[in-house]
Parts: sequence; C-alpha cells; structure tokens
Amino acid sequence: MTTDFNVTVVKPVRGRFDQTRWTDPVTGRMKQRSTKTTSRREADRFAARLEKELRDGTYRDTSSVKWQDFRDRYNAEVMTGLAEKSAVKADTVFNKVESVIKPALLRQIDEGALSRMVTSMRTRGCPSRPSRVTWDT
Repeated sequence: MTTDFNVTVVKPVRGRFDQTRWTDPVTGRMKQRSTKTTSRREADRFAARLEKELRDGTYRDTSSVKWQDFRDRYNAEVMTGLAEKSAVKADTVFNKVESVIKPALLRQIDEGALSRMVTSMRTRGCPSRPSRVTWDT
C-alpha cells in the first residue's frame, strides 16, 4: 500500500464549496470531500491537513465509522485519561445514546437524533440537567 497521496482542490461545477479529491490507494477509487469553504486559501489549508491525515493514517471517513468502533476507540484513547467520575459520566451518556437512538453508524448521531433523545428523556421524566447541590449551613 502506498502512502503517497496527492490531494487536489477543485472548484465544482455545481455546489457552493470547493472540493478536495484524491485516489484511495486501497480501492483505487477517486474520493472527494467538501472543504466547506469558498476561499481558495482556506481550501488549500484544508487539503494540506487532509493530506497529512492520509499520510499519517489518522484519517477516518466519518460516513462509514461504526458506532461500536467509535466507542471502543474513544474508550481506549480518551476515557483512560479521564478522572474516574468523568469516565463514568461519559459511559452513562454513551449507554443512553445506545438505548434511545440505537445507532449502527456514527453518522446517525446528529442534531435531530440528539433532539429526539432529549425529548424522549423529558417525556419519561428524566431531568434535562442535574439538579443543583445546595449546602445547608
């Protein structure tokens, strides 16, 4: 497998934002990703960051990342560095997301899904935020 990537920026015929394009060395297929900008300078910077991620092997196509793979990687890379209570809180949130949204892919967790989850929790009587602790003196 070659790690020689050539990411180019192109102005699409249709569409608002510039696009980056490169050839996937594993499949040999052309891939593209929006830069989410119309500025050529910002698009070139985006392309440089993308090319670096591709060369380093840290680029992950978010459209095909499985929820369980994301959770496993998050547990291994992030949770190990958190305080115990913070790790428990994050695990609780992930469990709630799994029980209400039931995502198969990470991309299924978007603004709409989270909004539906909060609405569902409120109708069941779950508080939207924890109650404040008051100290009696």
